[in-house]
Amino acid sequence: MSPDPLVPGRFRVPEDLILQPPEGGWTVPPDWSAVFGRKGPLAVEIGPGKGIFLARIAAAHPELDFLAIELRRQRCILCCRKILAARLGNARLIEGPAESLVRPLFAPGSVRIWYVNFPDPWPKRKQKKHRIVQPPFVRDLAQTTEPGGIAYLATDDADYAGQILEVFEADGSWENAHGPGRWSDTGGEHSRTTHEEKFLKWGRSIRYFQFVRRA
Repeated sequence: MSPDPLVPGRFRVPEDLILQPPEGGWTVPPDWSAVFGRKGPLAVEIGPGKGIFLARIAAAHPELDFLAIELRRQRCILCCRKILAARLGNARLIEGPAESLVRPLFAPGSVRIWYVNFPDPWPKRKQKKHRIVQPPFVRDLAQTTEPGGIAYLATDDADYAGQILEVFEADGSWENAHGPGRWSDTGGEHSRTTHEEKFLKWGRSIRYFQFVRRA
């Protein structure tokens, strides 16, 4: 592959893997059937990191179309490497801040599954305002999720786990699949990220959440 002019010495990713915003930015949702070449259920991962989970879950579910939203370009490129290596036709990326892209990118009720695995916990007191799981973000997820759709989240940070429960359960649009105030100690196929494997090796406790969009 030829060098990427934005990343010296690195390869150029295929143009259709990292979607580029139209002039003026994302103001209306893309035609996802045109992006993926078919009309399938849409699953979105926020913060895919190096793309290990993205590649695994997309390979395990070829019936779903996967979009990952990643803030850092270098990580987008790492994800593209995984997608290309696995020869996946059902995975794409968008570079940018997820908290400001959910509403512009997705029409109401258009997403079936969300994955938010190990979001940055911003552990210091003054940093907590930067956490992605805040009421406006959860409202945006609710608006764009189809009835019965699911939001999967995981964190090793106990304080953040409490915030996730509080915000989702206060929203009113979500039902906690594990019961009010509860989470699971196992994530099944809906985890298996680089962070998860590292934290489990260190003996850290991980909390897994599953919230279902009410009709």
